[in-house]
Amino acid sequence: MLLKYLFIFAIFSVVGWFLEVAYRSYHNKKFINPGFLSGCAIPLYGFGAVIINL
Repeated sequence: MLLKYLFIFAIFSVVGWFLEVAYRSYHNKKFINPGFLSGCAIPLYGFGAVIINL
């Protein structure tokens, strides 16, 4: 059960980061990293997906 939620968190964090980078970069015509982390994930999207799946 915990593994399921970790998987959901990881997938949605990365997919959310990718979609937000694509949206912001398209409108600003340059690469924009929207996250506060140095990696490619936004935890807010991961937490949201886990809470919805509880």
